[in-house]
Amino acid sequence: MKHNYKLAQLIQLKAGTEGVKRKIYLILAMALPMFIMSACMEDDFEGEPRDVCPTIDSRTPDPLEDRVAINTTITVTFNKEMKPESINENTFIVSDPAGPLPGSVNYSNKVATFTPANFLPETTIIDVEITTEVYDLYDFTIEEPYLWTFSTGTLEEISAPYVVATIPDDGEEDVSITTFVAAIFNEALKPETINLKLINQNTGLEVSGDVSYSDMVTFTPDQDLDYFTEYIATVVAGVEDLHGNVMMQDYSWEFKTKREDIPLNINIGEISDYAILSGAYIKNLEPGTTINGDVGIYPGTKADITGLDLDTDILPPYTYYATEPDPLPILPVKLIRDKLILKQAYNNAKEADYPLPQFLSGDQGGNTLAPGIYEANTLSIMTGDLILDADGDPNAFWIFQVETLLETGGDIILAGGADPNRIFWQVGIREILGPNALIGEDTHFIGTVLSKQGISVKSGATVTGRLMVKDGGVRLRNATIALP
Repeated sequence: MKHNYKLAQLIQLKAGTEGVKRKIYLILAMALPMFIMSACMEDDFEGEPRDVCPTIDSRTPDPLEDRVAINTTITVTFNKEMKPESINENTFIVSDPAGPLPGSVNYSNKVATFTPANFLPETTIIDVEITTEVYDLYDFTIEEPYLWTFSTGTLEEISAPYVVATIPDDGEEDVSITTFVAAIFNEALKPETINLKLINQNTGLEVSGDVSYSDMVTFTPDQDLDYFTEYIATVVAGVEDLHGNVMMQDYSWEFKTKREDIPLNINIGEISDYAILSGAYIKNLEPGTTINGDVGIYPGTKADITGLDLDTDILPPYTYYATEPDPLPILPVKLIRDKLILKQAYNNAKEADYPLPQFLSGDQGGNTLAPGIYEANTLSIMTGDLILDADGDPNAFWIFQVETLLETGGDIILAGGADPNRIFWQVGIREILGPNALIGEDTHFIGTVLSKQGISVKSGATVTGRLMVKDGGVRLRNATIALP
């Protein structure tokens, strides 16, 4: 070899003295690295350089490996320690068909690692090259560039599965009590890893049911859910996709079921324009009363309406209906019909039993009542105001079934969208002396009173609703009565 001509000549000399021998050994020692270097680099070297020159023992991913994760790192492992500064982005090159990919290169303990700056391109052939500019600690380099190829997979093959939609939606309200509960994922799952739980937030208890999987994770309750109840659904962590990626945290969402559609079986539609509909009498005992609604009386007559100026105290466009001592033929027909409607409404309110009535005792002033049916022997609202809260339900209603006496000294206050037309006070199941309902002085009362014996409204009180007496009459003192 041309690099070793001088070396060959020296070897052929006959050394006659020890000094000459030492010179020959010195020249050999100096020339040997050049010989080995030329052996690593020269194409016509016929020996075996692998014990001297650095080589690559392994690499990841393997050559021709298919569907490699796009967040993978790429490594090569050398057979000996290398100079770290020689291993960089210029000597460890990763490319796709468009050219080199950005990334960082690190070296430690014989292993060089390329970490992509971004995910590798999806479903792409990736080329890797280690150039001959990488050196070991003695400046020996690999014999020739080291190349290999692999192909990448898709994003979903490296991502943990995640929920893309739910049934019902998170935060949804007015959900049917017959609903199923489902979570839709971004990809297919291993069915054996799936668990979905449903908790009743009102009771804290887990709802029993079956979990199934076909396109989506579905929970089917064993029975209907409770009305107007908050629930929280949870897909439990540990769900795996078909590639073994795991959802590491629970996924939860909440919803609220609808209110029960309970019909209000009290029909006053054809008599709803009456602010006052009485049986025996209507007496205004103190000036200043105004009535914003129709006034009617039967079987009492116009003569039984006293203390009111029927032309001025009843505000337009409303009027009065009453028979004269010698009644006109058409009026008794309307009033008889209207009183029959009142009687039926009174009986319907008295017999209402769904939802299950709740019993009230003691003064209700200062309390808040949800929609429903309430029973009481006597019902007083004296030490504060009574709040009726519909909680946003436009179909909420209240029916108060009072056996003997309703008495107020505080106001009725509505909240949550409560409708005055859906509040009924049925009083007088058992007869007593005097009126069944006493509306307190300077108070504000709301709702329709359906009384058996009579109603008394004290001075300064206002009523947003209706005063309807089946048998007895109505007493007023400087009061304001107005339809809702």
